[in-house]
Amino acid sequence: MSRLTYFILANFLSSVSMGVFLIALPWLIVKTLGGNALIAVSAFAMLVLFLLRQRSGTLVDSAPRGRLFATAMVWMALLLALLAVAPANTALMLTVFFCGQIYLFFYYVIRSAITREIVPEGQFGRYNGILEIEGQVSTFFAGGAAAFFFAQNTESLSPVLWASAGGMLISSLIVLVKLPTDAPLRDVDEDETEAPATQVFPLSLMLLAYCGSVPFICVMLLNVIKPIVIVDLLRYSGEVLALTSVFYTVGAIAAGLLGGRGWSGTGQKQVVTLTLFGFFIFCLLPAIAPTPIVLYVSSVVWGFSNGLSRITWQTAAMSQVGNQRIGNFFATVTAGVGVMRIGLLFGYWAISALWGYEISFGYLALICAVGLVVFASARLRPQTF
Repeated sequence: MSRLTYFILANFLSSVSMGVFLIALPWLIVKTLGGNALIAVSAFAMLVLFLLRQRSGTLVDSAPRGRLFATAMVWMALLLALLAVAPANTALMLTVFFCGQIYLFFYYVIRSAITREIVPEGQFGRYNGILEIEGQVSTFFAGGAAAFFFAQNTESLSPVLWASAGGMLISSLIVLVKLPTDAPLRDVDEDETEAPATQVFPLSLMLLAYCGSVPFICVMLLNVIKPIVIVDLLRYSGEVLALTSVFYTVGAIAAGLLGGRGWSGTGQKQVVTLTLFGFFIFCLLPAIAPTPIVLYVSSVVWGFSNGLSRITWQTAAMSQVGNQRIGNFFATVTAGVGVMRIGLLFGYWAISALWGYEISFGYLALICAVGLVVFASARLRPQTF
């Protein structure tokens, strides 16, 4: 098999392992300590990552990425194994969850950097589409595995944690044996006199990345909003909630299949504009008529818009940013998006406390509208794009 095939395999195993962990441990934290503890640890992790975004990006751009990827997996596996031995230790539970958030940050940054390093020029869109599909399939398997473990023993999460740790270790071995373990090479057109951390990224690319991440931010908020609105407010069955996830996956896989076709120049801006507009419209519809059918159709559009927007801006970044700067770029964007996620989540809590959960989908539509206006205004300025 090629290095790219091994990369996708390692990515799939680690994604499933962390997916199971990220389903099981938050459930245990909420059950034991309440939802506020979960949000507090998540917010603190996002703040730490934002403060360390430049150092982390420089590390990814200067250290051997394969070894860095494998080392992160091994450390995470050891923490999971430690928690499996003492799953009732609340301090350890919160520590492992915090470290899991740090790992996820590095995971996405390093994965994107390795993709940039080993994928041939002109093929970034295709492989970003493949990784989008892989992410949805791994989420499906993670959900099934978590459900299986919960059905076997709901009193202890030790089997779940041991399985996650084992998957991480296997994935780390694949990375060490089959992926590049040397320091990243500098592209021929990169400035050799300028350090990656000091280089300024084009404003147009930063706007494309941040505005293109608005659907992703909304999807993360939907993970909180949907259970509250569908089950608690609208009194629909758990089946409706589960089916929205299924339809979301259908849309995301369709985005992965289409994303490999690639866009260049103004095409990338048009895609981000259309995905923002689509997400806006299909947040507005369930705010007006939250029927199951509307929720299912909206879920397809949410999955498609988020997947296609993410593939588009990441492909643009890999095409425009050199190999020794790409980690710094993704670290900056990922940390910034994380802070926005936490801020908007706190905003949702405040607004819903004043006006109720009925405003939930309207709040998401407002976020998309702001992103759309900012991006459209930037497009009208020749000095920006």
